[in-house]
Amino acid sequence: MFLACLGIGSCTLSTWLTCRLASSEQQRMFLEREHSLHHSHEMTDKEILDTSNNGIPQISYNGRTSPA
Repeated sequence: MFLACLGIGSCTLSTWLTCRLASSEQQRMFLEREHSLHHSHEMTDKEILDTSNNGIPQISYNGRTSPA
């Protein structure tokens, strides 16, 4: 009887830990996706600002810009 209870308990613990791990992994992937989308949106905005001055893309070197 004791071994049956121990087996059920360990199975329950294993299932719970697996679900927790999957949940945290899903949350991490969601946050990475949000960060990636935000970063790509910033880069698109930066490209628009860089080309809005004179239509020539600007290249940044140590904070200074020069025409490409």
